[in-house]
Amino acid sequence: MGTLRIVSKSSQPFSGRIEAGQALAGQLQEFSSQKPAVLGIPRGGIIIAQQIADVLEADLDIILSHKLGAPGNPELAIGAICEDGKLFIDHRITSYVGADDNYIEQEKARQLQQIARRVQRYREVLPKLSLEARIVIITDDGVATGATMQAALWAVRKEKPKKRRPKEKIMSPLL
Repeated sequence: MGTLRIVSKSSQPFSGRIEAGQALAGQLQEFSSQKPAVLGIPRGGIIIAQQIADVLEADLDIILSHKLGAPGNPELAIGAICEDGKLFIDHRITSYVGADDNYIEQEKARQLQQIARRVQRYREVLPKLSLEARIVIITDDGVATGATMQAALWAVRKEKPKKRRPKEKIMSPLL
């Protein structure tokens, strides 16, 4: 694991996703010559990805992964699912909130339906980028449990992007 680089030393959050994306883009300049693919997790991650893509003159796309919400608390992620149906489940949380296998299967089916609708809408406008042998930057507007980001990473790895051992992880306090 690499080192962590903090983008903002201020105790104040960024004013919004545009400012956060611009700050992150400044930290990712080293990739501009490599024509990276910048993928945003809808919805807030797309705004951040757009800023980075503009500054780096990179290709922009989306990556579809959805969190699986906890019973009675849909904002608490018990896991996430990516477009191809692969699940990431946090078993510590599922046991704590009482999400059994039946609940998980129902939530999985519900989220896959939402992903399918989004795929249809997005791909009518924006054809999917090939990620093979490319540097890929994935953005979201927040990471609470990390489940949605983990599912997105799994989905991208299946497409065989360029492998690069990260020297450091770049993080920023967002909104």
